[in-house]
Amino acid sequence: MWPIWLLDIDGVINAFDKRAWPEEQWIQRIVTDSRSKDWTITSAQPVLDFITKVHEGKWAEIVWLTTWQHDANKVADALFLPHFCHIDNPMWKGERYAGPRWWKLAEVTRELATGRPIIWTDDDISNEVLALSRKAQ
Repeated sequence: MWPIWLLDIDGVINAFDKRAWPEEQWIQRIVTDSRSKDWTITSAQPVLDFITKVHEGKWAEIVWLTTWQHDANKVADALFLPHFCHIDNPMWKGERYAGPRWWKLAEVTRELATGRPIIWTDDDISNEVLALSRKAQ
């Protein structure tokens, strides 16, 4: 059974800190979301290449776990990434969220219950997530 890779966009693919890679490795693209709002996406090409390699090698099933939700593949198109499924959060209302503070934790917990190996890449891991990981060990 191959793992599922739950992948965030902002803070992970759309990097906020450009110290990790040399300047020539960075690319910027404009992505227009479903509300017709433009966003500048800044990504390191080696990160994008690695994601593509994981997908093509079938090393993991990549699934978007991001507030971009159904717009995630618009980011993928702009960055020449493959399309992946996404996990919907029905409580997310555009720029407003009406649910638990950390909605992704419920999705990760649900995936953990399946027994399938999980890789979760996110820039915003809270104390709740750290407590969950300690409990799983």
